[in-house]
Amino acid sequence: EPAPPPATKIKKPLPRITIDQVVCDNTTLLILPKQSGKQPLDFDIHDLILTSVGAGKPFKFRGNLTNAKPVREIRTNGTFGPWQVDDPGGTAVSGSYTFTDADLGPLPGIGGILSSSGKYSGVLQSIEVEGVTDTPDFSIDPVGRAVPLHTEFSATVDGTNGDTYLHPVRATLIHSQITAKGSVVRVPEKQGHLIVLDVVAPRARLEDLLQLATKSTQPMMSGLVNLRTKMALPPGKVKVLDKLTLDGEFDVSDARFASRS
Repeated sequence: EPAPPPATKIKKPLPRITIDQVVCDNTTLLILPKQSGKQPLDFDIHDLILTSVGAGKPFKFRGNLTNAKPVREIRTNGTFGPWQVDDPGGTAVSGSYTFTDADLGPLPGIGGILSSSGKYSGVLQSIEVEGVTDTPDFSIDPVGRAVPLHTEFSATVDGTNGDTYLHPVRATLIHSQITAKGSVVRVPEKQGHLIVLDVVAPRARLEDLLQLATKSTQPMMSGLVNLRTKMALPPGKVKVLDKLTLDGEFDVSDARFASRS
């Protein structure tokens, strides 16, 4: 005798109720990734306010999130939904954010105070982000001096696991233009992120790079640098210079020493 067909689950319609405002204090949002072995992504959210919350339609939100590294509050507001029950990663999200006065000092080997702002849109598993960062006193400890660093970036972020794909980052270091593209991927067993970038600086100023790499008030050389390299920065609680690897080439044109002595 053939087996009876499995019972069909009847989906009950969600109640058509709209809540004017939902206030959430000290909330933790935990997102479970689809891939096995991946660590869940969690956010500490403070002062979260949701408005016009109901089934089958987007709702508005505003709130503060705690960024893990560097530790600082992110202010954000936007719209979320409607929630996709069968595919949560396909839920739409959009909004803007600000992130100010973040101290890079606790991160091994770098320093400075970073601020960032931008906007984002897409679905939870593929969020397109555009923004800028400013670090007026960026430094690499212990070798260099503090120099201004400004970036403009475009990235795709997987909101279910935090993996980020940069395409590209346009950085201005003092007066030199540097372009980088690549990925920042979480490595669960290492409790950190692997950063892999392709870096190009076709006409950077040698004196700008030397200020970042030496403590001298006046760089010993000046000239134009043509740099092309692959950069890898693995996770680990050691200084940037102790774990950074570069694989590429550079040449310097019109090089001049600052002093004959």
